[in-house]
Amino acid sequence: LIEEGNVRGFIISPARDNAFGGETQRSVGEFTTYLNDLEERGLTQEQAVELIREASIDNEGSDDLLVETEFEFTDADTVIRNVYAEGAGDNASGVQPVALGETMAIEGVTNLRPDDNTIVLEMIRGPTAENFDVGVADDWGTDGMWSTSIPVPSDAEAGTYTLRADDGETITTVMVEVVEQREEPTETETPGEETATPTETETAQPTTEEPTPTPEPTPEPTTTETESPGFGVLAAALAMLAAAALLAMRRRTN
Repeated sequence: LIEEGNVRGFIISPARDNAFGGETQRSVGEFTTYLNDLEERGLTQEQAVELIREASIDNEGSDDLLVETEFEFTDADTVIRNVYAEGAGDNASGVQPVALGETMAIEGVTNLRPDDNTIVLEMIRGPTAENFDVGVADDWGTDGMWSTSIPVPSDAEAGTYTLRADDGETITTVMVEVVEQREEPTETETPGEETATPTETETAQPTTEEPTPTPEPTPEPTTTETESPGFGVLAAALAMLAAAALLAMRRRTN
């Protein structure tokens, strides 16, 4: 019994000699029996891996080839991711309303092995759920992405419906709104993203006329009195001589 959790897987080839091991060789059938016996011994994962390597690539003289990988072992899981009207656009995602008469596109993901399982999509509850066809997804890649479609009858009744996905092991549901008319998304302008219309600016044309020079006012001559050094002393001396001469003349007349 394999328990849930991380699993270490091996791909082992006996290479050219068509036998596993080297010094101790086992045929393909013998090696398969050896591996099955390990399961019954209650070994830990590390102990089992060591014995497998010892019986193959680590055996002396062996030319075996081994490739190891790790993966997670878990329960089956299927999920509905997107429900939208076909033609709604490449960016349609999530569960969106679908109008009467449109085709409902359904997308999801599963961890089941491709080409060996089937996912059944069905409307199980709603005003006229019995009018809907059953959708089937049975082909997907190793990425687990699956898709299918279900037409919405024009005579169905608008309302809330329950869409179920059943992969045989797990069941998942989503609520889908069926409307009489679907509103197309409108493009909204983001504030601040308006493109400003360029304003034409008149460029002054160069002129060949030379500018007329503005006459500068001619400064009027001004008289500047310059005081020579010693002028005050000379004037005082002349004044004294004049006073002395006047005094002598008065004495003579007397």
